[in-house]
Amino acid sequence: MSSTDQTLTVAFAVDGPRPYQVALYFVDWEDAGARLAVEMFDADSLKLVAPVKIVNGFAGGRYVVYAYDRSAKFRIDKVRGRLVSLSGIFFDPAPEADPKSPRRNP
Repeated sequence: MSSTDQTLTVAFAVDGPRPYQVALYFVDWEDAGARLAVEMFDADSLKLVAPVKIVNGFAGGRYVVYAYDRSAKFRIDKVRGRLVSLSGIFFDPAPEADPKSPRRNP
């Protein structure tokens, strides 16, 4: 997906709370120094659920990965460059916690 507008929005729904991981894949096809800001919102409440991530230097491709358990909405804002683009969306079940790894508090 790409757009010459300033913003691209993508939303998806999941049935009930279900842990998953989603990776957004970006490529600056023009290798023109594009820069994007990615925001993740809860699709129902529209509350921001992850810090804003700046994506730059992605001529060779770059993944931005999130973990969540409900429907989500992403807003991708053009900061610099001609296009706002999203080259792929990949879904996986949430990774199982390794019992040998220390637990991290969110």
